[in-house]
Amino acid sequence: MESQKEIINSFNHSIWTPYIENVVNRTSGLSGVFSPSRAEAYGNTFTNIVDNFVTATRLANKTIFANAELINTSLQQTRNNVREFSKIGVNAAKNIHQTTNEFATIGLSAVQSSVPLSRRQ
Repeated sequence: MESQKEIINSFNHSIWTPYIENVVNRTSGLSGVFSPSRAEAYGNTFTNIVDNFVTATRLANKTIFANAELINTSLQQTRNNVREFSKIGVNAAKNIHQTTNEFATIGLSAVQSSVPLSRRQ
């Protein structure tokens, strides 16, 4: 951040201010509009605009990374919930299969006990 400010200030003093002074020299009718003090004010304005842009970019990046972290947490929770629902489904299928087998065994033994001995042979 500090290095960016130094680059901007260097740009301000080495390029922006001489440019404004050059414009002042070429436009003699507008000498009061582009005075060196105004050139410095324009340079400071430019520096402030760049600082605000850098700060806004940093805030946007922080927001994006915070939201990405929340999304990762949400996906992990969803993954855990899907595993639990899968376990519930597997246990329910096992219980249904076991119950069906027990009913089949009970039903078969009930049918065999009600069939007369002559038919069993």
